[in-house]
Amino acid sequence: MSSFHFVATEDYKKRVIQLGEHPSTVHLVGGLGVDAIKELELLSKDEIQQILGIEFLDKSLLVTFDPATLENQAPAEQVSELLAALSDRPDTTLIFTMPNADTGGLEIMRQIKDFVEKK
Repeated sequence: MSSFHFVATEDYKKRVIQLGEHPSTVHLVGGLGVDAIKELELLSKDEIQQILGIEFLDKSLLVTFDPATLENQAPAEQVSELLAALSDRPDTTLIFTMPNADTGGLEIMRQIKDFVEKK
């Protein structure tokens, strides 16, 4: 449905052409997000704490859960195991990202919210 294709790597370009697109419509432009990151003004630790309304402890973890959708175990069970493993870390600040429209995403969000409220 697209007339032009802008890809980040040579491998992606080859793949799009393999899928049937004419080579003249596939353009290698690189990872555009990298340019944006280079221009990004980073926040200090104090600014992050203030924005998030938290105080960092001795250790900090950014926790992103992406369910293994081809596994026999349901995403709710997978995140439950992750949260159990994280529950005994009193010296660690846990910062969670929330799932996208993943399979079981609403249940994943509920479990994370419940975990954060309890901890």
